[in-house]
Amino acid sequence: MTQELWRHKDILEGMYLEEGHTLREIAEILDTYPSTILYWMRKFGIETRKFDIGQVNKDRELTDKEKKHLSEYAKARFSDPTKHPMYGRKHSEASKRKMSETKKRRRAERLGDFHE
Repeated sequence: MTQELWRHKDILEGMYLEEGHTLREIAEILDTYPSTILYWMRKFGIETRKFDIGQVNKDRELTDKEKKHLSEYAKARFSDPTKHPMYGRKHSEASKRKMSETKKRRRAERLGDFHE
């Protein structure tokens, strides 16, 4: 779409509240991302229905457009290594031990060797 229709409160309210579309459906119709729709709905004070955030993308494959967007975003975000959250830091020995134990446990569970 040439216009950014998601910037209009009446359009979002109509699609979400009256027509009952989900954020993802509205985003697809308006050719944008669900996060953009959610941003503008919150900005306009439109109350959203309750949803389990863990179920939103379950069993869903990314589109080529989404993959490209995420790739470009990651490249730009980490193009300067000094801006990485762990730059100049090191994991403590306790953290390394915890990560090691978790990795061993998950591997054992995956291979069926786990006994607690």
